Amino acid sequence: MPSQNDSVRRPLEDRRAALTRWLRERGADPANLTPTQRRLWMLLQLDGTLPAQVLTARELRGALELAPLQQAIAEVGRRHDLLRSTFKDVGGTPLRLVHPIAALSLRVTDVTDADAAERLSDIAREMLARRADVASAPLLDLRLVRLAADSHVLFATGHELVVATSSLESFVQEFLATYAALHRGEPLVEGAVPSHAEHATREHAWLASPEGTAAVEHWRRRLADVPVLQLPTDRPRPAVKTHRSASVHQRLPREFLGQLSALATRTDEELGTVLLTGLQTLLARYSLQVDVTVGVRDEPPGSAESEPPGPGRGPLVVRVGLGGDPSFEDALRRTGRALREARKFGRVPFATLVEALQPPRDLSRTPFFQTLFQFRDAREALDLVPGLRVTPHVPRVGTTPVDLTLAATATQEGLHLRVDYNTDLFDASTARRMLDHLRTLLDGALTTPTSTLSALRLLPAEEWGQVLHGWNETAHAAPSEKCLHELVEAQAARTPGAWAVTGPGGERTYAMLDEQANQLAHHLRGLGLAREDRVALCLERSVEMVVAMLAVLKAGGAYVPLDPEYPTERLTHLLTDSGARVLITQRSLTARLGTSPAKRLLVDEDWPAIAANPRSALPRTTTPAHLAYLIYTSGSTGTPKAVMLTHRGIVNNLTWRQATWPLNPEDRVLQNHSFSFDPSVWATFWPLLVGARTVVTAAGQATDSRSLVELMRSQGITVYGAVPSLNSVLMEEPDIGRCTRLRYVLSGAEALTGSLQRSIFSRVSATVANLYGPTETTIDATSWTCPRVDEPEAAPIGRPIGNTRTYVVDAHLQPVPVGVPGEICIGGAGLARGYHGRPGLTAERFVPDPFSSETGARLYRTGDLGRYRADGAIMFLGRVDDQVKVSGYRVELGEVEAALGQHPDVREVVVVAHASGPDMKRLVAYIVPAENAAPQARALSTYLEGHLPTYMVPTLFVIVSELPRTANGKVNRQALPAPQVERAEPLADSAMPRSPLEEEIAAAFGNVLGTTSVGIHDDFFGVGGTSLMLAKLASRLLNRFEIAIPVHQFFKVPTVAGVANVVETFQREGLEAVLMNQHATRLDTDATLPPDISPEGLPEADFLDPSAVLLTGATGYLGAFLLEQLLKCTRATVYCLVRADTPAQAMKRVRTTMEQYLVWDEAHAARIRPLVGDLAKPRLGLDEAEWDAMAGKLDAIYHNGALVNFVYPYSALRGPNVQGTQEVLRLACLRRLKAVHYVSTIDVLLATHMPRPFLEDDSPLHSPVEVPGGYTGSKWVAEKVVDIARQRGIPVGIYRPGLILSHEETGATQTNDYLLVAFRGYVPMGILPEYPRIFDTIPVDYAAKAIVHISLKREAFGRFFHLFNPAPVSLHQFCEWIRSYGYEFDIVPFDEARRRALEVDTSHPLYPLVPLIRDAEAEPTPALDPSVIGELQPEMECANALEVLAGSGIRCPPMTEALAHRCIQYLVDVGFLPPPEALRTARSRQVAGT
Repeated sequence: MPSQNDSVRRPLEDRRAALTRWLRERGADPANLTPTQRRLWMLLQLDGTLPAQVLTARELRGALELAPLQQAIAEVGRRHDLLRSTFKDVGGTPLRLVHPIAALSLRVTDVTDADAAERLSDIAREMLARRADVASAPLLDLRLVRLAADSHVLFATGHELVVATSSLESFVQEFLATYAALHRGEPLVEGAVPSHAEHATREHAWLASPEGTAAVEHWRRRLADVPVLQLPTDRPRPAVKTHRSASVHQRLPREFLGQLSALATRTDEELGTVLLTGLQTLLARYSLQVDVTVGVRDEPPGSAESEPPGPGRGPLVVRVGLGGDPSFEDALRRTGRALREARKFGRVPFATLVEALQPPRDLSRTPFFQTLFQFRDAREALDLVPGLRVTPHVPRVGTTPVDLTLAATATQEGLHLRVDYNTDLFDASTARRMLDHLRTLLDGALTTPTSTLSALRLLPAEEWGQVLHGWNETAHAAPSEKCLHELVEAQAARTPGAWAVTGPGGERTYAMLDEQANQLAHHLRGLGLAREDRVALCLERSVEMVVAMLAVLKAGGAYVPLDPEYPTERLTHLLTDSGARVLITQRSLTARLGTSPAKRLLVDEDWPAIAANPRSALPRTTTPAHLAYLIYTSGSTGTPKAVMLTHRGIVNNLTWRQATWPLNPEDRVLQNHSFSFDPSVWATFWPLLVGARTVVTAAGQATDSRSLVELMRSQGITVYGAVPSLNSVLMEEPDIGRCTRLRYVLSGAEALTGSLQRSIFSRVSATVANLYGPTETTIDATSWTCPRVDEPEAAPIGRPIGNTRTYVVDAHLQPVPVGVPGEICIGGAGLARGYHGRPGLTAERFVPDPFSSETGARLYRTGDLGRYRADGAIMFLGRVDDQVKVSGYRVELGEVEAALGQHPDVREVVVVAHASGPDMKRLVAYIVPAENAAPQARALSTYLEGHLPTYMVPTLFVIVSELPRTANGKVNRQALPAPQVERAEPLADSAMPRSPLEEEIAAAFGNVLGTTSVGIHDDFFGVGGTSLMLAKLASRLLNRFEIAIPVHQFFKVPTVAGVANVVETFQREGLEAVLMNQHATRLDTDATLPPDISPEGLPEADFLDPSAVLLTGATGYLGAFLLEQLLKCTRATVYCLVRADTPAQAMKRVRTTMEQYLVWDEAHAARIRPLVGDLAKPRLGLDEAEWDAMAGKLDAIYHNGALVNFVYPYSALRGPNVQGTQEVLRLACLRRLKAVHYVSTIDVLLATHMPRPFLEDDSPLHSPVEVPGGYTGSKWVAEKVVDIARQRGIPVGIYRPGLILSHEETGATQTNDYLLVAFRGYVPMGILPEYPRIFDTIPVDYAAKAIVHISLKREAFGRFFHLFNPAPVSLHQFCEWIRSYGYEFDIVPFDEARRRALEVDTSHPLYPLVPLIRDAEAEPTPALDPSVIGELQPEMECANALEVLAGSGIRCPPMTEALAHRCIQYLVDVGFLPPPEALRTARSRQVAGT
């Protein structure tokens, strides 16, 4: 007898069988899809933005009847089951359903506009942009545009699941042929064409056959190691490919088309092959590659007869080798062979190639090729019926699934070329230039088809003239008959009493400098020095070095600067190699100089003899063509080479500088470069040509940023030059902003990033310029003045300087187009004579200038890689030999460095390709962390993955304290430490699913991956997953859970546990919650305390009567007053953790802060112990001995320190604010148990949107979901960490003060509070913003007294304390008190004030607040709404604090007008605010001036 289960099971099985029959009747068998359809289906699940429509169009001229045309369309739909198909996802599998009736319809649109062409393009664009629902019919869209009664255009678009370009053409032809038959009254064809399902079945069978397998193996061999096409782009390539596209169009005349056809006929090749060869050549020239692969939309011959029209097999992969610089005819033959071979094996669908060959996964590109080509010969017109003529209509718009598509159509009018381009990569101007270059190239090939590809010109005449001449119009008036020393002599005659040089060794007026140089020049002549004889100068940095340089020039010689820091062996070599006749040095350096035939002159001992010479100038013996100096540069072989520079070159450079950035006698120029480095020449002599002063830094000072900034400030430096790596350090110095006289900051030798420009702009008001030039071109060849913008881009090296020419050329010295990488070559007045004693190298690097009409003109081949921008500025891309290949991809190391350099935790970076085995390389990044940062490899890798393709992300990150440098200050890549290459990390340990949801997702993972066991933490890609597998997995999960999880979320969490978390969150709260949850998860994950930080078993320190305490943040506002109270209220020695180089500097910082806030007391100084450290570092930056000593002697820790910055992201603040707190708690639990008093912030309450009254408990710490990033997020995490410690029994107290402002008696106030900075910026404008909020401020002395008093009570531990004002006022009331002090302003709507603030330049006080003002909410949070000020309950909100303070006499005074005025008076006294009368005077003058 059947069981009850059997009776239930049978109806279910019957229903399944019925469903199966129903699906089969409609062709819905999983095998009825071709590989092409399956792959497209997967891609559409992965990315719904993928362009999947193809378009064709016909012009119909004559009488057209709509009814038979519609009937013809319906008839063709009846014949072809593909046109009646839709596609359905059933259980994660795509099925094609065939409907009995085709729902094809013809829409008719009237266009009678004058600009019909533009309307037709709009219609084509609209049809291509249509996102068809593939589950709903029809997938073919037909539109008839009526231009006139006898003029129509028929547009047809089809989804690529049912048509390809060629099959869409076939269907349209069939529509029209059927229309003609109907028009003639002929009977229609009975029956239908073979079904698409039969065709798909045959294709699957063929692929499984030996013939199909052999064809796949052919492609495996043919496409092995196929290179990625490295086309230069206008913008960085997105990490995940996008599909936004646009088109440009060009029509070439019929005569040109005829010539191309003739070439095809003569060479027995197809016209399309000629055009494909032109495209391949163009791509090769653009990419500097000779192995070029293009996708060709091309159906194998005869396919239309044996196969029904359909989606086809996808593009053919045509790979052509163009090595050996063949002629165009030879390249044409190679391309023809490659195309015929591809057609021979073209039955293998492109989708099968991707699945079978498994090319490297790169989400930023399509596999195998990134450029498509399609050609259509549409020169034949069709007389459909009498009086109706059909001709092709060539749409001017299209889409592209790759980077670029070239669509070529031959018509009776000529050759139509259209480039469809990805707009996230290219600009329209670039695409237009590409068409121009293709035409120019083809024109050259037609003229001389035997020309080599490299000889074919790309640039049309106009662009050729622009690149070679227009961008090199640099004529500049320079004193062509003067030598350098003669210009200095002339200035000395004009201003003899002005100071010329300052530095070690004193200072010299112009007269003194000139006369001493003359005396030394006479002495050198007396030693037999002849014209162009070399004089080596090896002196410590001093004024005497400047005297010696000038003297050698006056004597007719050429000076050779030798850095005394060089090793003896190198100094000896340079002396010998240079052939120096005389060596000028000093006694202290003689032991390092070895022996040489040069005569020695010791300036410190021989000066009496030198001074006996005349003070007058020597007769002239040199001309501008003679040598002025030799500079040694490193050689590729390791042997330094001497560059010979002339007077003409240096005079040209310096006079160009003066014309570009005029100096006056008040200017002071810093000479901080090594004298053996060529920038020292401009820094020394430029000011001496115009009566300004050269300031020479002392030895070692150039690398001591603090000392250098102090020198710049005290000397009033107006101009200095530095490499970016030094500039980044200088901008971190607090006092750089006090260098107020700076006018010009000149950068060179390294990439000038946007972030460094932004840093300079925010600190100083100087003009910033980026300069480039090898020593061989006399200091500089190009320059660029950086515009002051909010988000500067990496600076280009710019345009050529005066009388200089620059070119960017390929390997054959052909100029390259805009955007295409090439070698930078330089010509003009600055070129060196060559290399001393190296004629072969001189001939190799200094070559005849093919672009100049000047006899004997030369070019210097720099070996540097660059590209033109559209405005003619050159972008520096690195060395030609810095191009490396990693995993088959060509990588520009400079691009990786630029991306890493934007990370806030990175100060400097160098990336190298390190050999990790035979023929294997890996990218290694050497990182110098930013101040207070501790970059982690995983975080850096994740950051880069959001900006660069995976293959460009270094696999190893090496953290170094500094990068090794050459004596000239450049990074010495050869001296970088070898990376410790370790075996790749193993997969995460497998873990069993913890819930039914994880079990189900794990099963889905395993099913797709083909494995029976997947751990919940196993990475999907790490265990063999591919992007197509991922799409399949996503499809299954979408259907199973009926949710819309964006596929890219799986890339963020590609594990069972990660996907389960996203599913749960989505089902509960939606997509926005998924994204918010990821940020919250980051905060919650960081809010941990290692289990070894525990009070268990530790003896207690003396919390309540401490003899030693640690205070963090002592150099901050509240910290200074906490220190004062600890010194007054306890007997403790107070150890202050301070960032500094030495304890003395740390003590100075503490004292300066307390003096600034008027609380320094010399009587307490002995109890203050500075401790050099850093919250962001392990052990707080202390060494093991200091750490252990603190662990043994401290009784309590007052943790008040934090990095406060409202603009930095959370990642930049995590180190000091979160990890620093964890280290404080670790110290509290070492050796003995110490108390920790943690100063938090009211922002923790506000960020979590806690309702009032605010309670003194852990309520805001329960969930991080609404907590923002940045500073507030870091303080929330830190407080959560302290709360964990509280729960473990560690004696902690948590204090949440409100806004701290002013001192009850002195008014002392911090000057970096953002409200006060905003006030300082707005008031000179005469406005303040309407900003309704409660102004809940407490005086700093109350906060400090309260915290210290509570901390010494037993009741402090394990509790939270709020320090709020019991009688807060509104911000509007505070503004009125500002007005009563005497300031005049209007209160304007917040948005108006915001608009004014966003218009300020970088020198304005408001500029640092622009990000905050831009993002600020005009309306207050409910907790700070002034309308509820009367409902506040301070006695409830501050209950714990008031309880412990009871009877102490410590109470918070209300904010009053008198207290507000004391605060303002303090700010005026310290110079932070101008007095009201000063503002009134300034306004009066401004009014009078207008």
